[in-house]
Amino acid sequence: MLVNAFTGEFEGAIAFGGPVRYLSKAEALNVVASALRTDPKDLKDASAILVFQPSEITNVRALPFWRVTVKGRTFFVDQNGKLYDRLSLGRPGN
Repeated sequence: MLVNAFTGEFEGAIAFGGPVRYLSKAEALNVVASALRTDPKDLKDASAILVFQPSEITNVRALPFWRVTVKGRTFFVDQNGKLYDRLSLGRPGN
């Protein structure tokens, strides 16, 4: 169930076929560090925030993604650990 954290209102319910494991902040930073070919310790000043916006990454509120900003560059990491360098809106109907 999805509940609005500010108002307490019901927002929706989603069923999964099995347990869902969410990517941790440290794991998302590791994905970005690997792409940048640097040690994750070098990303200590990076900002990593779990967000949701309907896009090609996901249209499911229960599967948010990480927005990681490093020295002015923004990356997105989905719950499967896939890296995106931009946020593209999904096509209508997706």
